[in-house]
Amino acid sequence: MVNFGLHWFVAYLGAVMTLVVAMSRICLKASPESKPTLSRLLLFGLYFLIGSDRLTSPIVNHPTLSMTAALSLAKATGE
Repeated sequence: MVNFGLHWFVAYLGAVMTLVVAMSRICLKASPESKPTLSRLLLFGLYFLIGSDRLTSPIVNHPTLSMTAALSLAKATGE
């Protein structure tokens, strides 16, 4: 089975990295009046880039007490 989530993640990461690099280049050439706004947009893009670090990590389900109790009850009753 193919994990298409990985392909989407790579495409998303490439798009966000491209936008961050473009925004940093624009910020260097910008006028002093527009630099504060462009800097905030650059930080917003970096937030998404860093925040998407764990998007493709598998979710691990730890058994809770109620799940353990339900399994014990099922074993005891033979179900």
